[in-house]
Amino acid sequence: MSGWSTRKKVAIAVGLTIVLLFTGFFFLPKMPTIEAVEFSDVIHITPYEVAPISSIQTIEVTATGDKIAEAYGILTVSGTYAEKIEPYYQDISDKSAVFKFNLDLEELPKEAVEASLTISVIDHAGRQTNQTMMLSHLDIDKESAKMLLGYGSYGSFSAALPSFAKEPEYLIHILYILRDYDPIAQSMDIVKKVSYNNVTIGYEEAVCVFLARLLYVEKNHLVPWTVANYSVEENRALFTYEFDSPAFDSDTKTRRLVDAIAAFPLALKLIGNSGTQLEATIRVVEWAETNFFHASTVYGWEVYGNLSNGLRRAWESDKRASIEDRMRERVVGCHASVFLLKALLTSVNIPTKYFMLEGHGVAFFPSLNLYVHGDYIADLHVVPGNLLLMNNETLCGYALSERGYMSFEDELFYRRPNGVYMEIRRDGNFLWMYAWVEDPTEEYVNFLKQHLRQFNPKFLPYGNRLKIEGERIPIKGLYDLINDP
Repeated sequence: MSGWSTRKKVAIAVGLTIVLLFTGFFFLPKMPTIEAVEFSDVIHITPYEVAPISSIQTIEVTATGDKIAEAYGILTVSGTYAEKIEPYYQDISDKSAVFKFNLDLEELPKEAVEASLTISVIDHAGRQTNQTMMLSHLDIDKESAKMLLGYGSYGSFSAALPSFAKEPEYLIHILYILRDYDPIAQSMDIVKKVSYNNVTIGYEEAVCVFLARLLYVEKNHLVPWTVANYSVEENRALFTYEFDSPAFDSDTKTRRLVDAIAAFPLALKLIGNSGTQLEATIRVVEWAETNFFHASTVYGWEVYGNLSNGLRRAWESDKRASIEDRMRERVVGCHASVFLLKALLTSVNIPTKYFMLEGHGVAFFPSLNLYVHGDYIADLHVVPGNLLLMNNETLCGYALSERGYMSFEDELFYRRPNGVYMEIRRDGNFLWMYAWVEDPTEEYVNFLKQHLRQFNPKFLPYGNRLKIEGERIPIKGLYDLINDP
């Protein structure tokens, strides 16, 4: 009986121990857990929270757990500067707590680049849980980050970007370039990274610099139009080449992006106070008309490099020559003229596509639904820009006729009034021009006086014909064109 009683006592003791352990497991204070950390003013670029340096963040921390006692934050900047942050508000209940912190980013060291914020929540038993968040590149432009990520009306713009450009590493790099963007310095620096036989900048880096320039135009409202109003396809036309050919390899695309970055300060000068894309495009077209000429036997493709004969040489020089090369030599053809227009116009955020029609280069401006044939830039130096910009039906009517694109040039030559012929040629380091007009109207003569003013032209009547002679003017390179008053 006593043995049974001992076994019974042991069993009861074991059972009570199990019950106590089991119930104790459930009734122990629950480990604190951080449920959410909310910032008042950040952009999420996984894995970072990107905040502007000139702001004060309000951070709200929600935690659950039994007997939560306190919370604090540790801000670490660039791995060296650390600061403990106490909550300015707390609301602690039996099972949860809310803490609010003020994070004054204006007080951070000016050289601050990256920071991490660690929030710690502690219960009465001294148990602690931590959550660390990266606050990366605190001094970037938050609004520009929103554009790249497609916030608000910038969805079509963001959708048009190369996928890599929205990856955190590249996106933050773009914003960092933008932070200290100097149009002239960037133009002069990047043009050195391409030569006729070499490219020393990668395609991805060129895209990053190009997009930084695009955002610089957008955020500073340098033009009265915005990429936010473009379709996905129009935005793609800002920085890609739609002509799908093996000839357009990574180096060729890189060269064309560099052209636009380098051309940006000049393009801003050329468009002046243009109120519309059409006005700006006409100004650029008319400037190109009077500053470039078609390759000939006197000045041909060989000025850019010695390659194989014939059309191959023309195509290779078109692909390889930079905008600085073209400003120095002034020799173009239909393809090079389109490359030039695309560089100048996309640099001020006007979409421009390059494509081929009957073997010739044509520029298409999708936001205007207008085209210009590259040969008209190279050949027709005295035509108002609005006449060179054509709709699809008009352009194809000329280009697909028996005489091809030259049928339009014939029309200008034989028309009356204002039948016109003009040449621009190079003599050493000078440009010169001459022209004649049959039965000129006063309106057309006034246009020519303004259009050819850089040549200081003389207008010499000769019966029904007006002869025009211009002075020899020095050829200016890209740097001089940008810096001319």
